[in-house]
Amino acid sequence: MESETETVTISLDEVREKLKKNGFTGLYDYACGCDIDDLAPCGMLQEGEEYINDCHPGYAHKDPNPGYVEYGDFVVTNCKEPPEDDEFANYYG
Repeated sequence: MESETETVTISLDEVREKLKKNGFTGLYDYACGCDIDDLAPCGMLQEGEEYINDCHPGYAHKDPNPGYVEYGDFVVTNCKEPPEDDEFANYYG
């Protein structure tokens, strides 16, 4: 007998509140990141791991360097302190 895997959908408001409660300002994985004010712009809302889409809670940091707008003007990392100005480019793929 095969078991079916049920996909559970969680609301962005629930995720946002959980992030705020725990002091985080965004979500990230190793391919992308999203700010708490624009969660899951990819459109995926599957519950996974602790939050959604198997993403990790993190901290959004505004990129002080101009010119990377095509990739976004921020990065989300697991550190509260922002990367050094010259390290931001390392986060863009």
